[in-house]
Amino acid sequence: MQNQGIRDTNGKLKYRTFLDVLRTAIPSHIHRILTQKSMKFVRAIVVKKVIVASGITKMRKNIKEYRAYLSFLQSTFLAAFACFFALSVGANSLLAAQNPSNPSTNKAQRTQGLQVRIGTQSIPSSHALAIAKGFVQEEFSKLGATAVILNFDSGRDINNAFASKSIDLGFLGTTPFVIGALNGIPISVIWVDFISHESEGLVVRKGTFNNINELKGQKIAVSFGTSAHYALLQILNIHKISTKEVTLLDLSPNDIFAAWERGDINAACVWDLALSNLKNKTILFSDKDLADKGIILSDITAARNEFLEAYPEIASAYIKAVGRAYEYRIKEPQDSAKVLARFFKIPERIAQEQLSEVKAKPLSIKEVQSDMFGNSANNLANNLQSLAKFLYAQKLIRTLPDSQIFTRFLNASFLE
Repeated sequence: MQNQGIRDTNGKLKYRTFLDVLRTAIPSHIHRILTQKSMKFVRAIVVKKVIVASGITKMRKNIKEYRAYLSFLQSTFLAAFACFFALSVGANSLLAAQNPSNPSTNKAQRTQGLQVRIGTQSIPSSHALAIAKGFVQEEFSKLGATAVILNFDSGRDINNAFASKSIDLGFLGTTPFVIGALNGIPISVIWVDFISHESEGLVVRKGTFNNINELKGQKIAVSFGTSAHYALLQILNIHKISTKEVTLLDLSPNDIFAAWERGDINAACVWDLALSNLKNKTILFSDKDLADKGIILSDITAARNEFLEAYPEIASAYIKAVGRAYEYRIKEPQDSAKVLARFFKIPERIAQEQLSEVKAKPLSIKEVQSDMFGNSANNLANNLQSLAKFLYAQKLIRTLPDSQIFTRFLNASFLE
């Protein structure tokens, strides 16, 4: 009778039994070991069963039956192990593919198809230039990832997006970062873009007020929980004006511009580009005046800690991109202005002004690493601590943590 096993395309018998199929899935050296071990194991079981059931004499008389039974159990044992082996290998492979923190997983495979959500604002910077020039996308593409750019009005909105895990990286000022981090949002600073000089300030409509003391009893528009809010509170504090002596209006930069155009407000504290868009204005106090008094304002890029742990290579790629943008704006200032003018839909003249060091001092990767994340007196950790102390005095944060916590808010590992 012809064997009914599995045959190849030529009709030649390839596998007689299911066991033959399973054996091909097991490496030969493992198969040999299993055969030897399974024989010992099965013999022990069968001998024990037969001795107990019928005695040693009956076992010898039924040697053919014993051998058949032995072969059957051995085949069953091997088949069961083969299934277990195949399932284990498959499961391990699947877990390795799905677990981004597995060091054995290829980096490109881990980030392949990943969409990195970046929260940004309309602020001229190396960050903005890196996006506009395509540097961010170029670096992400090397890892198989895609940058998804999401625009926000303020750092407070960036914080809300971090809290809801709607973004992975975000560009914001140090003030909203401190407020967010101290309120439990798990984020870290990975980049410091620039130190403000005249990129934000307290402005009044021309012909309305001559000095800051005249603002007592007046309305001042500002976005709460932002660096402009912090700057305004510091300005009032320097001039010994209580917040109870003025009326602060919580408006976004776009709303400030609209209210200014309508004539609803005559004073505001805001940053660029909104600051530059306000017409017929006089700047009473800028962040340069604050810097002269040792109050440093800067804009940073932060990232969710969970995202950094899962995809550290994405953070490194982002740093490469903003580093390239810094070098480009230094070497090609005119083209950089053109790129940002198109990106923000503003006159090229305004873009050139925004990129000048009169407005802000851009930082290189080396400067961020040595000055901001280093041990200098004006490093970022000290600035964040000073900022927190002031916010606590103004009752904008509930508790003032230990100074060491601000160092833990910084992650310089991607700058190397």
